[in-house]
Amino acid sequence: MKTNSKLNGFGFLKRQFYQVWADYFVKFIESYRAQNVSIWGVTTGNEPMNGFIPEFPFNCMGWTPTRVKDWIMNNLGPSLHAMNARHRRERGRNSDEEEDVKLIMLDDNKINLALWSRAVSNKLCVLLVTGFFLCLQFAAHTHSL
Repeated sequence: MKTNSKLNGFGFLKRQFYQVWADYFVKFIESYRAQNVSIWGVTTGNEPMNGFIPEFPFNCMGWTPTRVKDWIMNNLGPSLHAMNARHRRERGRNSDEEEDVKLIMLDDNKINLALWSRAVSNKLCVLLVTGFFLCLQFAAHTHSL
């Protein structure tokens, strides 16, 4: 599914698999729900900048801010929205969004926040993304961000 055909190392999700990857997220959440495990939120992927590192030693998926925005707007966002609406109907509460699964993006070092936050300036993407998850490994170098 990745451009390098490997689980690790430099590579990005091929565009033809964007919906497949979004469907996997929904299936993952629904499988946990079937076992009575609640999931309040998901991230778009752990540390997407690792996918820019040649020979990165373990599983990674590289994302640029623009590509992840496109995936969210066209695939993951609509899929999660439909799943949340279906789940509200099943619970008999059509307008209660409190238990909806939230979408968090970035899930990487704080130093990337400025670049990534510009990617979601699109009004639709702002509606689909609840927030950013930030790692603080390099916090001493990014305190002014």
